Amino acid sequence: MKAGNMEISTCVVGPIRTNCYVLINEDSKECIIVDPGDQAMVIETKIETDGLKPVAVLLTHGHFDHILAVKDIASAYGIPVYANEEEQDVLLDGSLNLSTSHLGTTFSFDASNYLRDGEKVTLAGFAMEAIATPGHTKGCMCYYFKEENVLVSGDTLFRETVGRTDLPTSSTSKMIHSVTEKLKQVAEEAIVLPGHGETSTMGYERKYNPYLEG
Repeated sequence: MKAGNMEISTCVVGPIRTNCYVLINEDSKECIIVDPGDQAMVIETKIETDGLKPVAVLLTHGHFDHILAVKDIASAYGIPVYANEEEQDVLLDGSLNLSTSHLGTTFSFDASNYLRDGEKVTLAGFAMEAIATPGHTKGCMCYYFKEENVLVSGDTLFRETVGRTDLPTSSTSKMIHSVTEKLKQVAEEAIVLPGHGETSTMGYERKYNPYLEG
């Protein structure tokens, strides 16, 4: 999939079939890796086969199915890992990131770069805004690439639905506020890249997603 100068490649990884996105600058071959949830070798094979140059990892939130390969990927390429500053304790606590209950072993990780709501960063030549969208977890974060019309929504916004809010640090009221208010700035034509399932557009979600009605 293409969006301006950005090529979007998807690796579906792990038992919960998490979407790990590789966002590629077609000119420089630099790339951003989003939510390396498992199967580091699958992600690394994609990178090596296509001759890509990873510059950063983005984490939409700290659940185990979005972070299990992050240590291997960050170490392999010597790249920083970005997450919401409100998500640090979820990343560090196996009971909050669900690794203890789902895997029977505790997995934890501390990101190297913690972002604030509204913070803007340029990675791989792409200008990105970090948008805090609590609900699925207290520190969920969407990443908006306005010039490319791409929204990385993680487990906040799915096609015609939203993420679960019955988990540790979840909040239904905050989820509704996030998708109806925090994402107001996102253009209708923006491609939505969710943490699981198929892609969508913001315009489609505003028309067919009942949660966006508030």
